[in-house]
Amino acid sequence: MVLKFYLDLCVYNRPFDYQGQERVSLETSVFIYLLEKVEKGSHVLIASEALTYENSKNPDEQRKSRVASYFSLAREFVGTDDSDVERVIFLKELGFSDIDALHIALAEKCGADYFVTCDDDIVKLYERHEDFIKVSIIGLIELVSLEVKRRMGITLAEIKAKGWNALVKELGHTGATKFILLYEPGEGDYTKERRELFKGITIEEMLKDIEKFKQTKK
Repeated sequence: MVLKFYLDLCVYNRPFDYQGQERVSLETSVFIYLLEKVEKGSHVLIASEALTYENSKNPDEQRKSRVASYFSLAREFVGTDDSDVERVIFLKELGFSDIDALHIALAEKCGADYFVTCDDDIVKLYERHEDFIKVSIIGLIELVSLEVKRRMGITLAEIKAKGWNALVKELGHTGATKFILLYEPGEGDYTKERRELFKGITIEEMLKDIEKFKQTKK
């Protein structure tokens, strides 16, 4: 199955970011893997006037030139016009910045299967407003999980569970936790959330639930 990807400009810039950071290095490897797929025709890359515009603002001439060269790999190019404004305004109301909203609107317009980014904040906003966004937004690291799922037929949740177990086995719980923190920023605050989880539940109800839980574990 050929997939269509609209890559955020931060993805194109990953190879030129400081590679001493493990996350950056890993995401660079994923980007290279994706480039190989695109060059072989396995996936379709989509470029846009918004990407060209954003890249033109980069003061680093060498980086700007190198990133621009990637756009030549795109088999589809989507332009901008006044009709995009309404959708961009709507996406901004969800919390996206102007430039991010424009990229997402163009990814929607061209029928991309995925909008891929390195920006955790964009992914978090998408997860909160998924029902209102017409393109799937995933992190660059998630792209690997997506490929594994396509090839092996297991879900992302199963991949994460197996991955955690493998990390614990190889690195121990301390090492596994440190590794996960490199790539997952976390979300929420359980110290506060637990009050809502147990709000109104009596000790009697808790004990009954504990007994039921024990039975399921036998």
